[in-house]
Amino acid sequence: MSPPVSAPYGWSKDSEPPAIEDVEKSPDDSPEPYEVDVDEWRIVSAECCACEEETTLYLEPGDDSAWEHDEQHPSHLVHYWRVE
Repeated sequence: MSPPVSAPYGWSKDSEPPAIEDVEKSPDDSPEPYEVDVDEWRIVSAECCACEEETTLYLEPGDDSAWEHDEQHPSHLVHYWRVE
């Protein structure tokens, strides 16, 4: 017999798990920083959480393209943030 599994912090043994619909909804539908203010020059940093590569994108007005690494590896999670 396997030992009992503890519930996540804040849950009691009688807690109901979240509904599938609630898990599937993305809480943040905001555009990526490279897609915002495309009519001006932008500096955006990017970091791949899977392979820890990072870069800085210098985007011209009208450029709303993602980092090439992100497009080449769609299964990787890449975080973008705007550098002011």
